[in-house]
Amino acid sequence: MGIFGPSHAEVKTEDVMIEGQENLMWCCVPVIIDNDTTELFEMSKPDDNPEQKPVFVVTQSTANLVQQDFERYRPSLERMVEDWREAKEPREDRL
Repeated sequence: MGIFGPSHAEVKTEDVMIEGQENLMWCCVPVIIDNDTTELFEMSKPDDNPEQKPVFVVTQSTANLVQQDFERYRPSLERMVEDWREAKEPREDRL
């Protein structure tokens, strides 16, 4: 415990979890809460596995922010999903 109360490490995500956020989805894409994420919005990197699906990886504070005003962030999230799917598709011109 620090001088001003619990340290950041002691607080952790359970103190700020939003009810029902266990199965959070944005634009039909699952969201994983990872407070070690360094970017505002991260997505899984496309790989060679044809079964791989896109996943958003965000901090709890980013998830809270987006949930408060989802319509504001929707166009950017949709664009990220489109970009991910385009990067995932095998392209004949790349061969």
